[in-house]
Amino acid sequence: MPALQAAAEALKMVSQAAITEIKNLASPPQTVQDVCCMAWFLWPGSNADGSWPTVKLNLLGNMKLLEGLKTYNIEKTKADQASRAKK
Repeated sequence: MPALQAAAEALKMVSQAAITEIKNLASPPQTVQDVCCMAWFLWPGSNADGSWPTVKLNLLGNMKLLEGLKTYNIEKTKADQASRAKK
């Protein structure tokens, strides 16, 4: 999958400092919120609340986020997670 490979390559350029910077934004651009929300919906144990405060606290506040993204097994994604992320 070319898109999946491109995403994995792009993830190599993401730093913890960049995640912290996004987390510290009170109201980031909508595109940033959308991407973070998609990641939240795919994150194991996430819930249906995709509000920015929830994503900011539970996803961006997770100190193992970067490691989790880099080791994420796309094969284990459940249909309901993928469906929520597509919206």
